[in-house]
Amino acid sequence: MKVSVVKCSTYDEEKVYAAVKKSIDLLGGIDKFVKKGQKVLIKPNLLMAAKPNKHVTTHPAVVGAIVRLVNQCGATATIGDNPFGTKFDTLVDKTGMKKVADRYGANLSSLYKKKRAHKQFTLCGDVFDYDAVINVPKLKTHVLTKFTGAVKNLYGLIFGMTKFKHHVKHKNPVNFSKNVLDLHHIFKDKIVLNIMDGIVGMDGNGPSGGNLRHTNIIMASSDALCMDKVACDLVSLDRVPLLQHATIPKISVVGDKVKPIKFKSPNTYKRIMLFVTFQRHFMDRPVIVEKKCISCMQCIRACSVNTIVKVKKGKRTYPFIVDRKCIRCYCCHEHCPEKAITLKKGKLRHLVRIKAWFHTT
Repeated sequence: MKVSVVKCSTYDEEKVYAAVKKSIDLLGGIDKFVKKGQKVLIKPNLLMAAKPNKHVTTHPAVVGAIVRLVNQCGATATIGDNPFGTKFDTLVDKTGMKKVADRYGANLSSLYKKKRAHKQFTLCGDVFDYDAVINVPKLKTHVLTKFTGAVKNLYGLIFGMTKFKHHVKHKNPVNFSKNVLDLHHIFKDKIVLNIMDGIVGMDGNGPSGGNLRHTNIIMASSDALCMDKVACDLVSLDRVPLLQHATIPKISVVGDKVKPIKFKSPNTYKRIMLFVTFQRHFMDRPVIVEKKCISCMQCIRACSVNTIVKVKKGKRTYPFIVDRKCIRCYCCHEHCPEKAITLKKGKLRHLVRIKAWFHTT
């Protein structure tokens, strides 16, 4: 399975277009994946209503380049995602997707018109109305799954608030990753192409509170797992649960030669079965930093087990995390727009003497 890697160090629209086109040409050209008259869904990572320069979401320059290429095929492009917590109009405006759609004549969709039950998932049924899907993730780390790329980006295709039920049911990062793999299997035939925005990535406590890293690459592949494997190799991330439990085809990397860089992993220890009873006390716990908190209560809306409560302090009301109820899914950390939730060491981590006993993520 081919994975193309193309150097690109800027978000200048024409340079990004050239890099995206080259990455697809190395796989056989856009005509191999998109046909005239098709309805094509372009699915970026729109985690939250963050400006493009925050690099939390897929950059509009990358999405714009894909829309242009889809248009050239005589197909109809729609930019869509089904994220949590923000009105869709606000989301697409702040992330720059509306400007892309207006400029290049693409449609916008929240994928919220219909839902479809499929075994353990409730899916955005709108997705199945499209002839093809182009998956456009961002290169980032993730405090729960260690890495979020093409496969994890499909989590946005779970319908609405039902996303959080899976965090409750699959608390173990390994089990959660297996759940994401099941989701990938459902959409595998629908996704014709994956294009990763790796011009500026994020390491540390991603996917929203990490450190920006200039990785200077655009990647493309028809196989999401293969692209994620190459991406993790390029940023020196190993022991990623999702990749450890997946069957990955033989990979052929084409394009530019890129020197690997070292991404900092999230500073969280994840459970192993030996410590399943006490794992929550070893794992890092989310704590609200009141000096940074703007009391938007986004964390309360993101919590799937209602473990965050409102506390009155003086004239202000702050959210407060009840630690004994917390399942360590880190959704509050992921969706905080102000990076006001930090991760502190678990209460029992000082007891650990052999680091190899734990999965570091």
